[in-house]
Amino acid sequence: VGAASPHHRFTCGRGRRGFRSTAARPKPAARTPLPPDAARSRPPAASRAGLGGGAARAFRQPRADSHCKYLHGYQLKAKFWFESESLDINHWVVDFGGLKGLKSTLHQQFDHTTCISADDPEIETFRRLHDLGVCDLRIMTKGTGIERISEWCFETANEFVKNMTHNRCWCTQVEVFEHDK
Repeated sequence: VGAASPHHRFTCGRGRRGFRSTAARPKPAARTPLPPDAARSRPPAASRAGLGGGAARAFRQPRADSHCKYLHGYQLKAKFWFESESLDINHWVVDFGGLKGLKSTLHQQFDHTTCISADDPEIETFRRLHDLGVCDLRIMTKGTGIERISEWCFETANEFVKNMTHNRCWCTQVEVFEHDK
């Protein structure tokens, strides 16, 4: 794929071979109508949930050989796709009104926060800054790259929607955007 620009989209999901993460230039969404009884949400409009207007966060990649090693920020947005073997009593895959708790969790993790990797060599410095009230620190166990952010969002959404629907529904894909473009 080459170097990712801020205009790339990153997608993660679970397939037959487990977790996958891919990067690609944004493309217009294909408008393939589904049969009325299809038990799959329709991307992108019907399946949007999550960061809404975007969440601003700061992060860094301490091992990068570029400017990414410095503390910098992005506005994150996310889209989620959900599937089910059957529709609920309202003929929905998932009641999007019930995803407010997921949105709250995402905002708590990413809105006006500083995210660093658990193996950041300056972790104690960031902890001191947090204790002093300089930043609202979030330590990401697997890392802070957009692929890891996508993975975190996927796992969080999947657990949330499975609990909400008593395992009737699950998350199949997440797209996380670093910028609004």
